[in-house]
Amino acid sequence: MSAVITEAYRALNAQQHHDRQEWGLQSIKYWKAVKEVCDRNGFASLLDYGCGKRSLERALTPFGIKVTNYDPAFPELAASPEPHDFVVCTDVLEHVEPECLDAVIADLVRVTKQIGFFVVATRPSLKNLPDGTNPHRIVENRDWWLSKLAPFFNVTPIEDAASTKYFGVAVTPK
Repeated sequence: MSAVITEAYRALNAQQHHDRQEWGLQSIKYWKAVKEVCDRNGFASLLDYGCGKRSLERALTPFGIKVTNYDPAFPELAASPEPHDFVVCTDVLEHVEPECLDAVIADLVRVTKQIGFFVVATRPSLKNLPDGTNPHRIVENRDWWLSKLAPFFNVTPIEDAASTKYFGVAVTPK
């Protein structure tokens, strides 16, 4: 499989996570929705793909939900994860380098056994990386992202279609 991140970009992300305490905490915004999916489907565990600082794990552990964390910016979380029934990937895909996007989508297909919950930003980030570049490497609209995911997943949009900032989808493998 091709690389899901280049070494240079991994290092920039690692530095950003180290330097900015607020960086890598976006998944916490979705913990209630994620818990609801777990409850409705009887999932006792999930994979947080691109987990950042593991805020989703901190929110769900008190409810007995086991979170497997994967994030290539953290050496201790960079091992290729095993497939899971439920995969959460929030505020990640727009950060992927364009040359790595196909590999990341292929990896998401590999690890998603039943359901995925993905949230993607469709605008540039308001913050820059340490080298001054925007961390949203792929800034595309909702339709573009849907066309990238649709060949691999059955995709159901779940966020406000009128949003120009982000959107969410529920996916199931084809």
